[in-house]
Amino acid sequence: MKTPASPPTPTRPPASSASSASKALAAERFAEEWHGRGQEDEHVETLWNQFLQEVMGIERVHHVIDYQKKVKVGKSTK
Repeated sequence: MKTPASPPTPTRPPASSASSASKALAAERFAEEWHGRGQEDEHVETLWNQFLQEVMGIERVHHVIDYQKKVKVGKSTK
């Protein structure tokens, strides 16, 4: 029986290795860019992709994150 492949490793060091100052600056730039751009749910994937890449330092986000993945709660799927 074949075991499932592991997800690819991010190509950049984990966010914890980034300096606090650079994260704070990236977060400030991100907030300025997104300020007043309407409702978050209009651009939810773009917002999260940009945040995770630019602020948290995660590359290839689409290999790590599943947006709006269906989950089972009791006997129903939501």
